[in-house]
Amino acid sequence: MAGMMRNMSHDTLDMLREIEAHYRQKGAISPQNEIASALGVNQSTVSKWLSKKLRPDRHTAKIMALYHDVTGNEVGLPVVQTSLSEEIRDVVEVMRKLNLDDRFSVLDHANCLLSRRQASLRRSK
Repeated sequence: MAGMMRNMSHDTLDMLREIEAHYRQKGAISPQNEIASALGVNQSTVSKWLSKKLRPDRHTAKIMALYHDVTGNEVGLPVVQTSLSEEIRDVVEVMRKLNLDDRFSVLDHANCLLSRRQASLRRSK
C-alpha cells in the first residue's frame, strides 16, 4: 500500500510539474501563482508540493482536473477495487460524468460535510 501511495503522489507531482511548464510556456510570470489560483491555495503551498516538502493529498482530484483542463491530456484514474463499498463505486461513477466545475463543487461540499462531522465529534467528547 505504501508503494501505491508513493506512485500516486509521484504522478501528482509529475502533473503539477507539467502544469507549471505549460503556464511557463504560455508566458505566465509566476506559474506557481497560476496553479495556486486555479486550485484555491496559496503559492507557498504549491511551492512546497513541487519541492516535496508537503503532499497534496487533499487536492489530488483538483490537480488531476486542472491537469486535464490545462494540458488536454487524459488522466489515468486508478481502477476501482471491488473491495470498495457499492456506495463508493457509485460516487466514482457519478464524478466521472460531471464537468470540471461540478466536480469541484462536489468536492468542496464533501469537505464541508466532513469538517462539520469532525467538529461535531470533537464537541461530543
